[in-house]
Amino acid sequence: MPSLIRAGSPWRSRGRLLLGILASICGAGCGNRSAIAVEPPLQAGAFTAYVAQQFHKALPQAKIQITGPLTLEVEAASGASTAHLDTTFSACLRNPNACNLLVTTHVAQMSAVYGTADHGFAAADLRVVVRPGGYMDQYRQVIAGKGAPVAAPLAGGFWMIGAADRPTAIEMINSSALTSLGLSPEEALMVGKRNMLHSMSDHLTHALEHHRTGVGMLENDPYISSLFAFPELWAPLAKVAGGSLLVSVPASNVVLFCNGDEAGANEAMKQAVQEVMSHAERPFSPTVFRWSADGWTAQP
Repeated sequence: MPSLIRAGSPWRSRGRLLLGILASICGAGCGNRSAIAVEPPLQAGAFTAYVAQQFHKALPQAKIQITGPLTLEVEAASGASTAHLDTTFSACLRNPNACNLLVTTHVAQMSAVYGTADHGFAAADLRVVVRPGGYMDQYRQVIAGKGAPVAAPLAGGFWMIGAADRPTAIEMINSSALTSLGLSPEEALMVGKRNMLHSMSDHLTHALEHHRTGVGMLENDPYISSLFAFPELWAPLAKVAGGSLLVSVPASNVVLFCNGDEAGANEAMKQAVQEVMSHAERPFSPTVFRWSADGWTAQP
């Protein structure tokens, strides 16, 4: 059965995946439990109140209001925003030992966004991200009445969504945000893909140079799942795999791939996908796709 390795790293057995995922989530803080005075509660209402308190500490001048379970309204320098805590809460339920770090990281990142006045963005800031259908449904609700989604459907229920690259966060954009740029949603997606083309190509070139056998894992880039929006860039890797390339996007920061002709490839991919999803902060989809020159086809 193929083993799981990280492209560009020394070979690791598939059993090491769990350790790698936990290390990426926990960092150095998980091992020192005695240094943490207060643990985030793992009930939705109490968790929401706890995170609201952390935002108050990080943004003392802002107005933080609880508007529902796992939902906050934040009025700060950037304007009025809705903070959805579902993803962080879900990750805490699946990884309670990492919850304190997850909350601290989320509050720090979002406070940097909320605490900075919005001066707009340029075409050079446009990016595209890949998200599952459930995220897209929620996103439509969030921006209802504020503009249309800048998005296009992809294979397997995934969506490509326009975004602006910010120093501390990826900001989803809607059609009203494009007015100053004079771009349509379709044009914005094209510009976003063009802005990312070089970096996405570099990821796959790196994988091509280092991957030999087994299940490969691309990670450590907040845009890594966007590789799914560039099936044309996978052609060289598919060629090395004899045309039988399997790819999965189990989380926002992980993409898995392997040669589908290797013995046990399908089973190895499915197991690796489940391991990633069980510990990811933003799990996506268990679907495994087969590459072709025409794009992605979901496997049964």
